Parts: sequence; C-alpha cells; structure tokens
Amino acid sequence: MSRPALKFCLVTPSFPLAERPTRGGSTTYAEHLAKVLLQHDFEVHVVLYQETHLPAATALLAVKLHVITLRAIPYFSALLPGVAEAWQLGSFLQELDQREHFAAVEGANDEGKLLFAVRYFRERFVIRLHSSLRQHITGKKQPLTWARRFSVWLDKQTVRRCLRRVTHSHLHATEMAHEYGISVDSIQVFPHAVESPKPILTAPRPCIEQPVIIYIGTLDRRKGIDILLAAIPSVLNRFPQAELRVIGRDGGDSPAASWKDWFQATTSSKNSCRRVVFTGPVTDEALNVHWQEASLVVIPSRYESFGYILAEAFARGVPALATRGGALPEVARDGALLVEPNNPSALAEGAMQLLTDTTLASKLIARGHELYYQHYTLDRFGKNVIALHRQGITQQ
Repeated sequence: MSRPALKFCLVTPSFPLAERPTRGGSTTYAEHLAKVLLQHDFEVHVVLYQETHLPAATALLAVKLHVITLRAIPYFSALLPGVAEAWQLGSFLQELDQREHFAAVEGANDEGKLLFAVRYFRERFVIRLHSSLRQHITGKKQPLTWARRFSVWLDKQTVRRCLRRVTHSHLHATEMAHEYGISVDSIQVFPHAVESPKPILTAPRPCIEQPVIIYIGTLDRRKGIDILLAAIPSVLNRFPQAELRVIGRDGGDSPAASWKDWFQATTSSKNSCRRVVFTGPVTDEALNVHWQEASLVVIPSRYESFGYILAEAFARGVPALATRGGALPEVARDGALLVEPNNPSALAEGAMQLLTDTTLASKLIARGHELYYQHYTLDRFGKNVIALHRQGITQQ
C-alpha cells in the first residue's frame, strides 16, 4: 500500500491563474516551485493572499488553491500597519494546517505579512528572501514615514524569527544578512530556474540587418529603463532598420507620465520614436514570439538580486547585454557582455558591439547555453527544493 503524498503549502501573493495568465518574477518562481513539487509527488496547496477580492480563481496547475482577501481594519491598521493583515493570514493558515497537516510551508518576506505564520509553523516554514521592504522604499525614493518605518520593522521581525531561510544569489544573501542582522550562514542559496524552451537556438539570429532588441520587465528606474531609453537613439541611428521592443508594465516616471511619454518628450528624433515599441504586459504566447524574433536582449538594471531575464536568455539562445548591477555578474559569469550600470553610452556601445560582432555573439550564446544546463534548469532547481524541504521534514 503506497504512502499518502506529503502535503506542501506555498503562501504567495502571486500565482498563474486562468483569469490572469501574464507572468512576473514572483509568479514565475511560484509556478516553478509548484511544478517541481508536483513532479516529486507532493500534494501542493497554494494560499493566494490578495488585498482585493477575487470573485473566481482557477490555477493553471493541478494544485489545491485557497484564496484569502486581507482587509485593513480602520484606525487599527493606521496605528499598526500590516499587523491586522498578518494576523488574518496567520489565522487562515493555522486553520488550514489543522485540517491538512502540512509537512512543509514556504513564503516570501512580504512586508511582514507572514509574521504569525512563521511563529506558528516554526521548523516547517522556509522563508524565501526577495528584496527587503526597506530596499523597495529607498529604491523608489519614498519618504520614510512612521508607517513605513513600522512596516520595515515588521518585515525585519518576520525574517529574524524564521528559523530557515533561502535566497537566489550569494550577493543577495550577504545583503539580506546585513539588512536583517542575521548570519549569512543561516541563508541557503540556490538560483532561480528557467524552463527549457523549444527550439533552443545556438547561433545568432538571422536578418541581423534588421535587428530586434528586446527589454522585458517592469518599467522603472531600478530596472534602468531610463538608461536604456537614453541609449537607444544612437543604436537606432547606427542600425536604421533596428527596432526596440519594451515589454512589460509601464509604471511611469511619475504618476502623471508613462515612460513612453517620457521617451517621446525627451527624444528629438521622430524616427527613433517610431522604432521603439511599448507593448505593455503580454501573454506567454506573445512573449515567446518576441523571444524567437530577438537579436539581442538588454538588461540595463541599476540593481538585480538575481536577474531572471538573463538566465532565460541563456536558455533561449539569445545574446545578452547586461550591466554589472547587483547580482547580474554572479548570474552572467562569462555568458553575457557586461557594462557598467547607469551609463547610457556604455550600454549603447555594448549593444552595437553585439549586433556587429557575430563571432562574439555566437561565443556568448554557446557559453550561456552551458551555464543554463549547469545552473538554471528546472531539474536542478527541483533537486535543490526537494533537498531543502525534505531536510526540514526529517528534522521535525
């Protein structure tokens, strides 16, 4: 008689749904985590917490989906921001665990929302460290109000009380250890995964006379979108048939102006404006088409704690140009052309070098392909995940 499947609980604010098929970094991570656990015969429960009510939700994977709406409580939430939401989520998870008896639980450091869950589950809980709340606040140059300081404190308490921690790069582990006042040795490191696309190309794209340059990600200053838009006119002048496709949600340079508006207002060349296409968020199918047509992907970030798009470029056989911002050199190794961050001229020169030097582009594609299979496959990610959670299960 076979043993019943071990039950795993993934707590996340983002998961691929039939109602919302678009992707993002946290959504992709949650999807990959669920996939590898399902492949290893776990029974996977996903607790999707939201601040707005979802009238209906259907997961794209064979998981058991539980949705909770976290509601602010007037006056109390203003006095102690985040505590009511953390209590609601913790109570929901405790009741669910009393029915399901989870072997392991994982969630991310999300503004302290998992404080009570961490205290309840203890050894069964793994917290995945993404960028801290303080990093987000300072990165967006928001004023550090009392409410934000309290939220930063709540975030810190959650991470410090968690007994088991994991993150996706050694640089980020070092930063988070300093940020939260914990030992770097208490953080396990294994990188994100990229699913193997088909087909994988191993040579530069054809029709280099009409190159397609792509940018994928949220449009904000941390991602360096302003640097890319400042650099691209000189690249388009050098390649009159080139096109830049900016793929992702446009958060805007300000509440009143999108990055598309900013580019059109700051660029004198109407020809350049016509050849920079802002697509907004796209479906998986449309994104695959952009990857297949790309001659070059550019990651102009001022900071990345990992750099998922870079690993995906390795998997897809697309030459990559990235900055040395954050953990990008750690992820890229020698598989991408790296330039200094915050430097439009260096970014433009790097793009033109990769579009003209097909020998270099081929070399980077081949090396990126090797790095993908060595470090960033779903199979390797799965082995790391299973070892991590089975270790916690045997310690109980």
